[in-house]
Amino acid sequence: MNEVTTIDAVSVMEVEVFQGVPLWLFVLVILAYVIIVLLLVLIFWLGHARKEARRIVHHAPTSHDVALELQREILRSMRSSSRQNTLMIWLTILFITVSVVGGAVVTNFLQNIGDFGATWLGQFFDFLNTLLTQ
Repeated sequence: MNEVTTIDAVSVMEVEVFQGVPLWLFVLVILAYVIIVLLLVLIFWLGHARKEARRIVHHAPTSHDVALELQREILRSMRSSSRQNTLMIWLTILFITVSVVGGAVVTNFLQNIGDFGATWLGQFFDFLNTLLTQ
């Protein structure tokens, strides 16, 4: 009665997300996409900072002016994202709370229906058995 169960170890390099698409390729594509998006955002911020520095100093901005304006732009962005992050944290807490409490209520409701329905269902099957045995 002693059976030995073997489990084939699978390397992370062999795991496939979709058929024929290995996990490492999937992760590589996602990382490349994120890096490209971040570089585009940095280029946009530099262009915006150069335009703002030109507007403030009324002449061709120096690299120092552009760097100062880039810092201001990044700080503004961080402040707005900080507010958004706080909101998202509170919404996540609310969602988890509602999910847990709602799940408990639904589970309790279904269990009560099952307990209540079991007696009626048992009586119904007894009735059917008496009809079929006659």
